[in-house]
Amino acid sequence: MPPGIGRLESLEKLSLVKASKKIIRELGNLVQLRKLGITELESDHGRDLCASIENMLYLSSLYVSSTNGEEFLALNDLRLVDAFTGEELKFKPNWFQKLVILEIEQFNELCKVVVEEEALPELQKLVLRKCMKLNKAPEGLHKLIKLEEILLRDMPEHENLIAEIHETIDSEKRSSEARHIKVSAD
Repeated sequence: MPPGIGRLESLEKLSLVKASKKIIRELGNLVQLRKLGITELESDHGRDLCASIENMLYLSSLYVSSTNGEEFLALNDLRLVDAFTGEELKFKPNWFQKLVILEIEQFNELCKVVVEEEALPELQKLVLRKCMKLNKAPEGLHKLIKLEEILLRDMPEHENLIAEIHETIDSEKRSSEARHIKVSAD
C-alpha cells in the first residue's frame, strides 16, 4: 500500500489492505468508505482502527483478519456511533474476545443483530441506542454466557422489544447454570 492512502478521500471500497499503524491511522480520512478489508491486524492496532472507523459514515461491510491467529481487537469497552449503514450486523467467532461492554448507537438501517458461536464470550453489557429500525431481539443471546444486562436507550417501541428479548431469553437453550439478564430501557 503506497503511503498517502488517506488522501483518497472519495474511495468507497478498499480490500486486502495489510495493516500497519500508519495505514490504519490514514484510513480515518476515507470518510466515504463503504467496504473495508484489513489483513494482518495486530492487537495494538485496535484503538487506532476504532478511531478510524468512527469517521466512516457509510461503512456497511468490514472484514478483518489478524496475524498468526492473534486475537482480534483486545478491547474491554467498545462504543460504535453511526459507524454502520447495513441492515444486519453479525459478530463472528473469535471477534472481540475480551469485550465486556458493547454500545451500538444510531445504526439507522440496522434491523438485525446476530451473535455467532464463540463471538463476544466475555460480554456482560449490551447497550442499544437510537437504532430506530431494530425491533427484534438479537439472535444468539444464549451464546452470550456472561451477559448480565441489555440496556435500550431512545429506542422506538422499546416495550415490545423488551418483551421479545425476554421471550427469546426464555426460549433459547442456555447452559445448565440459571442466569438472570437485566433488560431495561430509558
